[in-house]
Amino acid sequence: MASDIENPWGLDPVSHQFVQIYINSPEADGPEGVEGRPGTNFNTASPHHSRVLAHGEGTADVEDAEGEPVSGDVEYYQSDSNKVVVDFPKSAVDWTDDVAFAAIMTPFDGYGDGDIRGINPEPAEYAIGGGIEGVDDPAAMDLLLPEGETRADVLAYDADTTPEIPLVPLGDAAPEPANGEENGEENGEENDSEDDGLPGFGIAAGAAGVSAGALAAKRLSEDSEDDEE
Repeated sequence: MASDIENPWGLDPVSHQFVQIYINSPEADGPEGVEGRPGTNFNTASPHHSRVLAHGEGTADVEDAEGEPVSGDVEYYQSDSNKVVVDFPKSAVDWTDDVAFAAIMTPFDGYGDGDIRGINPEPAEYAIGGGIEGVDDPAAMDLLLPEGETRADVLAYDADTTPEIPLVPLGDAAPEPANGEENGEENGEENDSEDDGLPGFGIAAGAAGVSAGALAAKRLSEDSEDDEE
């Protein structure tokens, strides 16, 4: 967002930003699923195999689609006044050039379901406003989407529907949707600049996170040359 990230609870590195990254890898041989973590109230439109999690109260981990721990070798830090970065080892998520992912910013609350701050129709001291009465509101404050998708469409919901967040493919082929239908759209992108050996997402708090995530997608693609064991 345009202003600096506030850290009212003095957490490391930030208080409110809970980054969740859902990854689909063609090389994965572990469990897969489409359900989001507890408290998120969203699903992924295609199956994911790994989730990278990072918030300021000590969680910086990779887990599988069933929530079982895979790796604690995750770094979460603030790189600028309005940006946080999550670095994780490619080996922990079965990295290939054809992975697809959803990078989602959720609101952190250590007392909430799944460490997620609740969303109510009206804002309160410990709740975010803008929700629908009697409905499990999706806790996606910002997210990276494939070209042509809009947050308004993807996050549309009511009492009978749960939003399904599409994954962004790094290769030429999009992952197969959860319903088994083929998706023939291509969304590959190349970047020749140099970078470090860890996949990383620079995600600004607020709407600016989408543009930051787009840059991160390029970085991820080129980082696939250098694995972290």
